[in-house]
Amino acid sequence: MTPPDQVPTLEGTLDVEIAFEDPDASWYAVWAKQAGSEGAFTVTSEGGTTTVRMGESVVALGAVPLAACETRKALAQMSGSYSARLGMHAVLDGGAAFATADGGCSDIPPMQAEAPRLRGPL
Repeated sequence: MTPPDQVPTLEGTLDVEIAFEDPDASWYAVWAKQAGSEGAFTVTSEGGTTTVRMGESVVALGAVPLAACETRKALAQMSGSYSARLGMHAVLDGGAAFATADGGCSDIPPMQAEAPRLRGPL
């Protein structure tokens, strides 16, 4: 999370959640048992989706299985701050890193259209 003063919370205003496709709940099983997760994040599983809610600015999730040619999508959602930015980084490896994936998101403030200006007769 950047800037450094933007710290997500497990129950407060700055809500940062990442939902992962997890049809067999295998990723949920790994992260739910991850040592040291208390306060750093919470993890829930429902309907083939595992959701991680961040409670700290930096969260390192444990390694999870990903079969050859398998893909899973992740969708991040933020609310509570228009200045916070989430950066995500994943390393895919089979003993030696061979690929990385990066992404990021931020909460975009609502747009307000300017009222149309009416002009009188020319």
